[in-house]
Amino acid sequence: MPFFSILIPSYNRPEDLTRCILSILKNSFSDYEIIVSDDNSPKRDEVIEVISSFGELEKLRFYSQPENLREPENKNFLVRSATGKFNIVIGD
Repeated sequence: MPFFSILIPSYNRPEDLTRCILSILKNSFSDYEIIVSDDNSPKRDEVIEVISSFGELEKLRFYSQPENLREPENKNFLVRSATGKFNIVIGD
């Protein structure tokens, strides 16, 4: 179980998602997981490309929602998916 889970509800901002994930990876703390959930955004394919650009990063999990959950339920989904002791929700 990681110490904390970094939860990123994503919608239509692939370029910001790249910067967000890169900023997390620059930190020296290593006991965490990153979980991204794209909320069926129109730029879903671009978001998937961003996630794919990080390769097989063990700390990164990605979910692509089949329908728009809207912000509160997308965040709730992320919380339910988290395995860390603590959760940190950040925007993409």
